[in-house]
Amino acid sequence: MKKKMIAEGNTAEVFEWSDNQVLKLFRPSFNSKACEKEFAINQELSKLISNLPKAFEMIVEDNRPGIIYERVSSPALLTLSLRKPWLIKEYGRKMARLHFNIHQKDYYGEVIPAMTTILPASISQAIYLNETEKEILLQKITQQSIEYKICHFDFHPGNIMYKRDDEKVIDWMTCCIGNPLADVARTAVMLEFAVIPRVPIFISYLSSIPQRIMNRAYLNEYCLLSGRTIDEIKVWYPIIMASRLQKWLPEAETKRLLKEVRKRLNT
Repeated sequence: MKKKMIAEGNTAEVFEWSDNQVLKLFRPSFNSKACEKEFAINQELSKLISNLPKAFEMIVEDNRPGIIYERVSSPALLTLSLRKPWLIKEYGRKMARLHFNIHQKDYYGEVIPAMTTILPASISQAIYLNETEKEILLQKITQQSIEYKICHFDFHPGNIMYKRDDEKVIDWMTCCIGNPLADVARTAVMLEFAVIPRVPIFISYLSSIPQRIMNRAYLNEYCLLSGRTIDEIKVWYPIIMASRLQKWLPEAETKRLLKEVRKRLNT
């Protein structure tokens, strides 16, 4: 692959493809089904949502499946918040407004998976939780209202590309249909409890302060827009935290989330 790599994540690498296109090339551990699923989801979402990059076609490059996407030149909200930390509260409010608008869309098709399927499967596979704890969490899911809203389920500042009058949300691989408060809780948990790996605890703590400030602004604005409360969102916290306890999560964050889950189950 002679193209220039411009980004990478756990599942894929992103390369320059043309002036207005990029290639998302899945890592060798992912088969074509993951690629096909993401492409199909993008086709469904594009009928309902305008602020996501268009997926043009699936290809195979270096024996790896990939998708050619519209190139988004706007900086990520994460980059902007590092450049202008004095605007971090406003960026949190922008996140909330964008997320709330996504949650206005209902979906009753079969291509996008249901949250009621995804969350129980993730909790069943969660590491370090015992069977009793898993059963309690699975029961909590059944106690929540079933909704059919589009949920991104990986909505954080690194996946929001922003410039004035042009907002795009990328990386819809985890998109599902369900209760929007679970989607909000997932964003809040990532902002509040994410741990930067391989740095001293004190440095990690200092680095997390802006994220927590952004999170408070995000939650307050979302509640203002939706008429819901932070307490209603926090009902989802132990469920979302437990669902993230997977092998790919950094060890420090795993320990922190596990502690938080057990604290909430015992109160």
